[in-house]
Amino acid sequence: FTMKGMLWYQGESNASHASDYGTSLKTMIQQWRTLFQQPELPFLIVQLPNLGRAEDQPKESWWGEMRHQQWLASSLPFVGLAVTWDIGDPDETHPRNKADFASRLYQVARELAYHEPGPGSGPLPTDFAVDGHQLVITFSGIGKGLRTRNGDEPGGFAIKGTDGEFVWAHATIKGNQVLVSHPDILAPVAVRFAWAMNPTTANLVNSRNLPATTFEWKKNEGTK
Repeated sequence: FTMKGMLWYQGESNASHASDYGTSLKTMIQQWRTLFQQPELPFLIVQLPNLGRAEDQPKESWWGEMRHQQWLASSLPFVGLAVTWDIGDPDETHPRNKADFASRLYQVARELAYHEPGPGSGPLPTDFAVDGHQLVITFSGIGKGLRTRNGDEPGGFAIKGTDGEFVWAHATIKGNQVLVSHPDILAPVAVRFAWAMNPTTANLVNSRNLPATTFEWKKNEGTK
């Protein structure tokens, strides 16, 4: 038999040891495509949704790492990502309302499997650069442009200097880029977005109101 595509909604049990999840998932996708003799088989990943209470300050997050790894896996050709950190149930690991999740998957599938106009997913980082005291992040999947869901300054961005911890950053949208900085950090070396179990301050979306993926970037390490 043949398949039009696969949907992958899993990861909660792997979150405590997520650092190699992206590599493992890439390997599995490639193996399945080989076994089914469909090298371009669409594969749609559901990123972990929000869960638990909001955090006042940036901190380490297994959930953030897992979402980051799921984004890394989506760098394979014909792999799509349904971002869901804004539609989960903070009190339930497996949200009862699956309609919103199905809608996100449907939009990814329309673009990836049925070749309809996108973007089917939210904004995805494609390039990172240090420009003086600020980090410049370039995004694809913006549709008619980047914006914030509530009209406020982009939130959910955390930045780190050479000798410090992550702190909440100031962010500005400029075309298909977001400029991220902090007045006390003159040499930024890392940035995170929506890096929490429940990233309530994150608000970056594209023109279709689809949220940007959770991600992390470290200077001299890259992302993919």
